[in-house]
Amino acid sequence: MKNRKINILNFVKLFLASGMILSGCQLIDDLTSDEYTYHRIQIDSIYIPDSISASQTLEVNLWGKAGNDSCDSFSHYQVSYVTPELNITVWGKQHYVYRVGCPDVELPEENYKYNVSGLKPPDVNIYIHQPNGFIIGKSVTVY
Repeated sequence: MKNRKINILNFVKLFLASGMILSGCQLIDDLTSDEYTYHRIQIDSIYIPDSISASQTLEVNLWGKAGNDSCDSFSHYQVSYVTPELNITVWGKQHYVYRVGCPDVELPEENYKYNVSGLKPPDVNIYIHQPNGFIIGKSVTVY
C-alpha cells in the first residue's frame, strides 16, 4: 500500500512538472518537494512608474504578506507576457513538515520586486493575480 501511495505521488509530481514545462513556466526544485505547500500571496498594493522607454527595465514593486506564521515565505513568480498584457502571480510556500514549531506571528508586509525588460509600445497592462481570484490592474506607457 505504501509503494502504491509513493507511485501515485510521483505520478502527480511528474504530471505537474510536465505541465509546467509545456506551459513555459520555470521549474523550481522546491515545487517537487514533499516538504512544502504553495499558495498565492495576497498583494495589497503595486507601484510602477507612469511611463518608461522600451529600452528600460520596468521594476514592478508589489507589497503583501507571505502568510500567517513563521513557516510561510516567498517562493517564486509566475509570469507571462503576451503584448500588451503582463500577468504576474506571486507564490508563497509553507514548510509544513515543521508546522509544530511555527508560531502564529504577524508577518511584516514585504516588497516583492519583479524586473521585466523587452516591453513593447505603446502601453502594457499589468495584472496581478490574487488568491481570491481578483486581479489588480495597472498600466504603464512604453515609448
